[in-house]
Order: sequence, then structure tokens, then C-alpha cells
Amino acid sequence: MNEANLPTHNDAELHTAMQRQLDDIMAGDPNRIMHMLAPSLMDVNFGEREVLLRYGISPWMLNMSGILHGGILATMIDNSMGVFSRAFTGKSILTLNLQVSYAAAVRPENEWVQIRCRITTLTNRFAHLYAAASTEEGGPTASSTGIVYLK
Repeated sequence: MNEANLPTHNDAELHTAMQRQLDDIMAGDPNRIMHMLAPSLMDVNFGEREVLLRYGISPWMLNMSGILHGGILATMIDNSMGVFSRAFTGKSILTLNLQVSYAAAVRPENEWVQIRCRITTLTNRFAHLYAAASTEEGGPTASSTGIVYLK
């Protein structure tokens, strides 16, 4: 994709686009998963094609063992990649592929999980992304690669 065709061209514009995406999510249906996950924007870096989002951990997100459900963590990663791809490119997206490797359990004493996403390859139709999840203790909990289709 020709970077001149992107809707954002610097950190400030990317931050505004990301925050607009998140505000739209929170203004929408409260019964939708992304609304319930309630991501917060922590940082953007246009030059590195990177964003950092934070998700609070709530009791409904825990599995029977009392740790963050792996499917919830995968959903946080998937949605982080999607919101970021949409804000960065200005296009609607569909996730084509998501691979998650879990490194450590997220225990309920952790208050949040942060997801750092980076677009590694960008064409007119596809974005390839890498994401890493960690807790406030700084330890990695999961890493992921994904491909989104840009409509």
C-alpha cells in the first residue's frame, strides 16, 4: 500500500483515529464483546506502525481455574489487531488468520493485560500483524500473528 494513501501520516493523526474507533465501540451496543472488553489506548507510533492497548480484567473473563480464559485473551488480541488495522488504513477489515501462542497464565490478581500490535506487512488488500500480550508485571502472556483483509 502506498503510504501516501493512508488516512493518517503521523502519531497525532493515528492517535485521533484510534481514539475515534474506541469511542465508537464504547458508544455502541453494550452487549457486544468489544464494548464489554473496554480497551483503552495507551500509545501509538506511526513510524513503527505500532499501537499499545490495555484491557482491564473482570471476573466474567475468568475460566473455571480462575485465570483469564484463553479465548478472551485471543479475542483481545484479535480485536486489537482489527481496530488498529482499521485506524491505520482507513479501511474495513476481516480477520483471515489468527495464531496465538500462550506463554503464561494471567491470574486474577493482575488488573490488566496490555496488547502491543505492529503491522509488519501492508499491501492494498492485506495487513500482516504481530501482537504481544503482557501484564503489569511485565511478563509475556501470549504472542500472536494475524492477517486481516482490507475491504
